Amino acid sequence: MRGSAPTARRTWRSPPPHECPAQSIALVVATAAIERLTATLPDIELAVPVEQLMHRPDPIYRVLTALPCRFTPLAPAPSTPPRPMSTESRRPEAGRLPTAARPR
Repeated sequence: MRGSAPTARRTWRSPPPHECPAQSIALVVATAAIERLTATLPDIELAVPVEQLMHRPDPIYRVLTALPCRFTPLAPAPSTPPRPMSTESRRPEAGRLPTAARPR
């Protein structure tokens, strides 16, 4: 019975605090996305007063239900046709090393 007491006490301890392992990566991605958005659409602005923004009811996260914005539309970028594939074979002949891979 002597060995069971410390084990029983350990089971009542709370787990260590949890943090999202991708928190710093998510912040970098979100920052890059916002910087790209504001660089692409420099005149973007809210379409409603801040007081009218609605949040989803959630005890942990504060999330907007919508983010109505106004901006000047951009003309679509012209699409470039894909480059044709080279007709030359990229593989060396069977049994032969490419020149760069041959021993000296």
